[in-house]
Amino acid sequence: MNMNTNVDVVITEAVIKRIKQVMEDKELTPYRVSKNANMNPRTLNSILSGVNKDIKISTLHNVCKGLGLTIKAFFDDEIFH
Repeated sequence: MNMNTNVDVVITEAVIKRIKQVMEDKELTPYRVSKNANMNPRTLNSILSGVNKDIKISTLHNVCKGLGLTIKAFFDDEIFH
């Protein structure tokens, strides 16, 4: 496994953890987030379950909208520092 792959895995895991953290803090279900984001609930579920390990920035942007956050606010967390 090369260094980039390890970094990608760590970032993906941090993104998933952050999504779950915000959902818990705001008491949002995956279904509610996906509806707020105008996205298919299966897409969010595949991200949260780790099936989708290659999250596009446009998809993450939609998830952030569903969470009621900007991309900046999403990444402005100690998990990414």
